[in-house]
Amino acid sequence: MDSNIKRATHSVRDYMVPPVILPVIFVVAVAVWVIIKPYLG
Repeated sequence: MDSNIKRATHSVRDYMVPPVILPVIFVVAVAVWVIIKPYLG
């Protein structure tokens, strides 16, 4: 039982992104979108 709870909390912790990385991901996503957008037409 405890191992299942630990595994679940560990997976959630791995899934959560540190707040500092969020702006970086956003900027990269926008940059990629600007680069790809002309090819999408």
